Amino acid sequence: MAVELYLRIAAILIGGFLLSVLFLSAWLAYAITHPKRRMPGEELKLLEGLRSRTVEFRSLDQKRLQGLLLEGPAGDPRAIVLCHGIGAYKENLLGMGRLLNLAGYTVLLFDFRGHGLSEGDSVSVGPKEAQDVRGAVRFLQGQGFRRFGIFGLSMGAAAAAYAGPEIQHLEGMVLDSCPASLERIMLHLRKRHRVMSRLGGRLALWFIGRFSGVPARSVRPIDQMDRLQSPLLFIHGDQDRLIDPGDLELLYERAREPKEKLLIAGAGHGETFRKGGEAYREAVLRFFAKHLPPTEPVPAND
Repeated sequence: MAVELYLRIAAILIGGFLLSVLFLSAWLAYAITHPKRRMPGEELKLLEGLRSRTVEFRSLDQKRLQGLLLEGPAGDPRAIVLCHGIGAYKENLLGMGRLLNLAGYTVLLFDFRGHGLSEGDSVSVGPKEAQDVRGAVRFLQGQGFRRFGIFGLSMGAAAAAYAGPEIQHLEGMVLDSCPASLERIMLHLRKRHRVMSRLGGRLALWFIGRFSGVPARSVRPIDQMDRLQSPLLFIHGDQDRLIDPGDLELLYERAREPKEKLLIAGAGHGETFRKGGEAYREAVLRFFAKHLPPTEPVPAND
């Protein structure tokens, strides 16, 4: 009788543990693929003194996206697209947008699908969002721009990596905190935070695929590196607790020349711009000045 009781208790405990792993894995996957929408606050102060206007355009698969255009010199054919991270919004990158705009570039910031004011309710951490990036470039082409750069942060960097091979006249990309793969994100979370077992990580990947419509194990920006033709600048923080800093080297080694890399000491995820300071800003400006330099303005129509 005692043995039977112990077996029942053990079965209940094991069942409870498995159910908790299942629940936490599903919750994590849902939180990743359905980030809470956030709206701008103090970042809007960075628009002071800039010529800006709100715009709307469609992704390649017809999602309605909201954007913010920081206008550069009239007739200059250069434009840089800024791609924010998961759970963020376009104004999160206004610091970078202001920096590039004051350097003479037209800059387009936009809300990815499922973020900010844009249409959509789920994200794939790269593959589907590439349609948004390509839609942003197509919008700029319709505005007369014909030379492009891209800056992507985290998920935005992954989306840029997927979009890049299909974009003509792409002359430079900055990939900040880009993940090598979703699998490596889960592995890094397990090592750094000890928030899940190996089983939990596998279940979370399965749920991400179900919620996003894209198999999670196929989300591998690293596989796009040798397809990218434009010059690349990779940036990462050495204290990133979400995306393994080691991904910087993996991506860099896989990418074609010309390529550069910058590791920011003491920076966690999303902190590279702030903690990188002048060295970070100079590296980005120097990269775009080299690979997306000024050209003769396009003559205005009479």
